[in-house]
Parts: sequence; C-alpha cells; structure tokens
Amino acid sequence: MKLSDKRVVNLVGIVVLIILAVLVLKAPSSNRGEVELPAPPSVKTELSLIEEGKLPERLIIPSIEVNAAFQHVGTTESGNMQAPTYYKDVAWFNLGTLPGEAGNAVVAGHLDKANGTPAAFFRLGELKEGDEVFVRDEKGEKLRFVVREAVYVDYENPPQEIMDRVFGASLEANLVLITCDGEWLPEEKTYANRLIVFADFSDKVE
Repeated sequence: MKLSDKRVVNLVGIVVLIILAVLVLKAPSSNRGEVELPAPPSVKTELSLIEEGKLPERLIIPSIEVNAAFQHVGTTESGNMQAPTYYKDVAWFNLGTLPGEAGNAVVAGHLDKANGTPAAFFRLGELKEGDEVFVRDEKGEKLRFVVREAVYVDYENPPQEIMDRVFGASLEANLVLITCDGEWLPEEKTYANRLIVFADFSDKVE
C-alpha cells in the first residue's frame, strides 16, 4: 500500500470513529435518521487516488432485494457527510476509501421515509454471515463482498472496540454498510440504534 493510501485509511478511520461516537443526526421531512459524518478538509486532497471509471455505480444485495444507485457524497457546508437525497439510493463517502481498495469503504442508506415507506436499507437487518454484496462500477465491473457479521450499537454510546474494528486502519478491502434501527425517538428525531454490517472483499465477477 502506498503511503498516501495509508494516510487516507487512517484519516477516514479517525474521522468516522469520532463521528459515530457522537452520531449527530437530523430528520428532514423526506427521510429519517440521516447520519452526518464530518470530515477534515485535508482528506479532499486525496481524491486523485480514485481511478477514472472505477467509481461505484450500483449496490446489489440479492438476498434482501437491494439494487440501489450510488450517490457519491462529500461534505456539507458544515463539514458533515451528505446523506443520499433520494430514499432509494445509497451514499458512498467519496472522500474515503474506494470499494475494493484497502481500507473501509463506508456506505450509508436510509431505513425509511418520514411516512414509514421502506428505503434502500429497510431490510439490512436480514443479512446474515455469508450473504453476498456486489458493487458495480461505472465500467460494469462487479466486485463481490461477503458479509462477515452485523452488529447493533447504541447511537449515543457505541462500544469503542466496535468502532476500532470498523473504522480503524485496515490493509484489507472492507465494505461497511450503515443504517438506523430500533425505536424511533421523537424528541431527538432519530432512531435509538445503528446497524453496522461488515463485509469483506472476495473477488471480481463477470
């Protein structure tokens, strides 16, 4: 791994670790429980590491009937990660690791809309060990990831050991899927828990 690649992994790991520890959330009228992930401006300088044509285009999870378009999101004016603007889409943090590259590629998706309509990750909790997750890029190449495990954490107090495992530096290519779960908290306008699914890169498929 290049030194610049390691810097990206480390920066993103530290950033997301800090954010998930506090999990600042908002709930606009169209979606509920959007996760905001602040990122330092210094990460933006590493965008040149992304190869042309290798950007993720669709996320496909056959076992739970997900076939969602990727939005490539960065940060808002306040420095938080943007959430998908459409409830059926998922958001890949394009200031972090590219799916299939060494590190943790972070993907967020909505659980539902404000009216309860299921969103892209409504069935994410049904995933089990061994299930396949595919990321198709702009050139049509598909990367296969295999689910390792799924964990639930309290949105206010996620265990440090889970944060270290998910968002720390990694020499392996991992995919991390995140959505809301649990009881809806009206006063805080978010859900009580977060569901985090870990998937490991397997191979490229036709």
